[in-house]
Amino acid sequence: MVHDFAEVIGKDKSKKLISKKLGYVRRMVDYAVRKGWVPVNVFAGIKLDKNLGTEKQSYLPLTDDELAMLFGMDMPVHLRRLLSILVTTGMRLDEAALLSWDDVKHDKAQDVTYFDLTASLVKNKGSERRVPVHSALSWIAAGRTGQMFPEFPRDRDGKTQSASSKALMPLIRRVSREKSKAVHSLRGNFKDMLRDAGVSKEINDFITGHSSGDVAGNYGNGPSLHVRKEAIERLVFPFL
Repeated sequence: MVHDFAEVIGKDKSKKLISKKLGYVRRMVDYAVRKGWVPVNVFAGIKLDKNLGTEKQSYLPLTDDELAMLFGMDMPVHLRRLLSILVTTGMRLDEAALLSWDDVKHDKAQDVTYFDLTASLVKNKGSERRVPVHSALSWIAAGRTGQMFPEFPRDRDGKTQSASSKALMPLIRRVSREKSKAVHSLRGNFKDMLRDAGVSKEINDFITGHSSGDVAGNYGNGPSLHVRKEAIERLVFPFL
């Protein structure tokens, strides 16, 4: 029964998601066992077939023409601002959609305004980082409070990815019908832009959260905000 369930959801879901869903069911049945409603948890100790589930989805960056089309559309201000943050920072969608104005800070010593993701609901330790604000985001300033995107309700886990993705994906689909292109494609665009601008992989990874992060390293905190700011300002966004 358990493996049949896993095979059904594994037809179009990744192994990671299958394990997550089975975990939910396992905890629910554990509760039923403790209450005496069922004699044993048949979901305990299950090992999934290593071939179960789909391959992890890889996303292609948008082309220059697609970026121009996307940002040339009429859309609500909050969606344009969210897309602008994504393409100028390389943030993951949930990182950006969860931003509060309190996350925008200014380092006086280095004279850099930045997004502070060191205390956010991020993917992993490497995602805990500080990302300078590109000068193209002239509407961003420190000193305000409250949720930056209150239009996106938070789910039971405190995240907004579902709501924000539903709002943005129709815009992406208007410029490309390719399944390999999605909101996450903008993260790839940003990383490619940094690489093409001659930014080192180390700095690229620290900015985008593919490193040990600002609070997880054993040997310092990585490139300074000033260095990261210089790297980001090499990029030009004519479509913004």
